Amino acid sequence: FYVDTLNGQIISVLPESAIAPLPEIIRVKSYMSAYGYRIHQTGSCQIAVKRQELAERIIEGAKRFSQALTILNACAGAAREQKRLSGKLEGRHLGFSELMELVDLFEQAAILEREGAWLKFADEGALFFANGGWLEEHLVKLLNRLKGEKIIHDHQCNVVVETQSGLRNEIDLAFTSGNRLHLVEAKTGRLGEKGGRESRADAVAYKLDNLRDLTGGTLGRAMLVSYQNLNPIDRTRCRENGIEVVEGADLRNLEKRMRDWIGVRRNG
Repeated sequence: FYVDTLNGQIISVLPESAIAPLPEIIRVKSYMSAYGYRIHQTGSCQIAVKRQELAERIIEGAKRFSQALTILNACAGAAREQKRLSGKLEGRHLGFSELMELVDLFEQAAILEREGAWLKFADEGALFFANGGWLEEHLVKLLNRLKGEKIIHDHQCNVVVETQSGLRNEIDLAFTSGNRLHLVEAKTGRLGEKGGRESRADAVAYKLDNLRDLTGGTLGRAMLVSYQNLNPIDRTRCRENGIEVVEGADLRNLEKRMRDWIGVRRNG
């Protein structure tokens, strides 16, 4: 027999010729193990409904909240780096109406409390959510639904993979569909040339491209979901590396884009 992975079928040659569909059997752990990677750690795929309502409002207001979210993301990021549950906004930001509106939305969802220029986060989970975790959770909710519809077979969140030599890498989301591994990275900050290496679009593209090839082989797929719009050079870099990009206001079409992306790959 011959396993036709491209078209998802098993072709029997002997004792008689026959074609049967290839069943959906490969899970994320098995796929990565086949390429020499061990899953060291995974996160929860359970999502709080109230926080998802907030995530959807942020996405609906992508054009308005783009700059404001960058400021809030930076404030939460600084608090995480300092291992604190509070962060301070700069005085010049307090008159930024879109930022204050965004902070109010987070406060209504019990993610934080504002006291003047200080933002006090409810707990570590709330701090992670404000620091970009909301987009990851939005993606998890979508993948949970697609799994329920049997469009994807298996998925893992916040996956830390480890090589036999002990080298570790983290990917936001990984799932299998059509017996192929799909990797998704979510970013809410600006992917510019400034800042740390992890905030640069070329670094994100390199990471996705490298991990896809190492853990997914020739059939592996990768997607970058960015709340901020990429610049033309970074968008071209992703395209040349075969990385699907969903960005900016187009996040409102994320579910359709995801379904189309999976559907195309499942059919070759």
